[in-house]
Amino acid sequence: MSKPKTHKENLVTWRTMLANLAPLLDQMPHLREQHAAFSALVERAERLEAQQSRYKAKLQRVNQERTAAALEGRRMRNRIAQGLKGFFDLDSPQLVAFGVPPRPQNQRRRRLTKDEKAARAASAAAGRSDDPATVN
Repeated sequence: MSKPKTHKENLVTWRTMLANLAPLLDQMPHLREQHAAFSALVERAERLEAQQSRYKAKLQRVNQERTAAALEGRRMRNRIAQGLKGFFDLDSPQLVAFGVPPRPQNQRRRRLTKDEKAARAASAAAGRSDDPATVN
């Protein structure tokens, strides 16, 4: 199964048909009207193709500018956030009003005691998945 032709490939095929048919229109007068209509359609399709190419190029430029603006915005936001943290303090709840998360407080991990580690090792050896750290 062949893949369908692209729009540009169709335009080339259509232009070829029109060019090869033009010298024979005197012999086939019944196709003059269709030839003229088809020619107008092909011209319109070519204008649309050219317009699409221009818009694609413009879209690429806009996307590049948008990416650059996002990078610059992220850098500026981070600089302002650092200034706010310096002014209010790293763990101040006032930072939330500016969309800056304060430094988390009491972020200590609970460590297992020697007994809990031994119980976990024993249950793992026995093939059980009971976690003594979560048992009350």
